[in-house]
Amino acid sequence: MRKYRVDLAQQVLDKYLTVKTKYPMTYQKLDIHKPSLRDLISRGYVFPLPERDKDGRIVLFCIAKALDTTRHKQADVFKSFLLTFEVLMECELNQKRGINYIFTQEGYQIQHALLVGLRDLQKMIHSGEKAMPLRHKELHWMNVPKYLATLFQLLKTFLSQKLQDRIIIHHDISSLHNRFPTSMLPKEYGGTIPVREMTARWIEILDSKRDQILALDDMKVDESKRPKEKQSGRIIPRLVNSLSRMELY
Repeated sequence: MRKYRVDLAQQVLDKYLTVKTKYPMTYQKLDIHKPSLRDLISRGYVFPLPERDKDGRIVLFCIAKALDTTRHKQADVFKSFLLTFEVLMECELNQKRGINYIFTQEGYQIQHALLVGLRDLQKMIHSGEKAMPLRHKELHWMNVPKYLATLFQLLKTFLSQKLQDRIIIHHDISSLHNRFPTSMLPKEYGGTIPVREMTARWIEILDSKRDQILALDDMKVDESKRPKEKQSGRIIPRLVNSLSRMELY
């Protein structure tokens, strides 16, 4: 974690436990048995591909149209990623090599943007960068509708410069195939295994890890015991204050 720097690893752990303690609505009860959360993941909103890429990294595949605004809440969106991160963090190799992402945006509509506001998304991205011991590497985007181009450019400004530099836009499926072998992609995107089978396998893993993930809620931070100079520090309060303005329901 944090390239074997003990001091940096300690900071990340502190931030991680702080946000879990301060904002249990978001960071706790990551329960795959919750019907709406289970349904969202089962439909392919976020799941790891079964093979690692050429750099040995896990690739998260994210299908925007899997989100049904009549069935899923904003909290389901954030918790689907947080639950995924918690399970992936158990593997030291994932912490070392980082994670790549493929976001496919066909079917993305205005109601999706209204459910997950840009400011809320910004805050969640910020917390994911600062409070999770995972390295976010390449972010591949494809099938971005033209009418969302402006919105997409605005979204990029919410990312750190490091993440902005790691964004790769694919204007067609062949471009994606140049980076990822078709064998590792879902059948719907040139591979052989359908999305429903990939997500079913992932759900099985999440089911097997359920008790372990829920037990993480027992880890908390007692702010009354934090040294005063730490309480007045800049990083953790800034992160916490940012999250405090999120509207989850």
